[in-house]
Amino acid sequence: MSSERLARRAWSRRRWPHFRPHEFYRGSPEGQPGISIALLDVLERLRVSAGEVPLPILSGVRSAAHNSAVGGVEGSQHLLGTAADIPYGMVTTEEAIMAGAVGIGSRGPYAVHVDVREGPAARWTY
Repeated sequence: MSSERLARRAWSRRRWPHFRPHEFYRGSPEGQPGISIALLDVLERLRVSAGEVPLPILSGVRSAAHNSAVGGVEGSQHLLGTAADIPYGMVTTEEAIMAGAVGIGSRGPYAVHVDVREGPAARWTY
């Protein structure tokens, strides 16, 4: 996966028409890392495959303080701008794999966390 990051001001509505920068920065102050371009591409593929159903981003880029406040793990991919949490029941684990997610946290058959971490694939359940 590419480690390229996107600054908020460089957003491409053409490339990622279903998402906006503010969806990824809730609870995080300015100055956090940019969003991973590879993550945006994975999420856009998931959104397009869902048809007309929106794919809300529950959590994206996090500051260390926000990550701690929400019970995130140390070294979370959210701190790097490479992860997003999505609602339960919208994307299956298989769909997340097919879209290119490398790290996938799931509840039953549904992915609730997708990331594009560097290194080997990771899977876990909540």
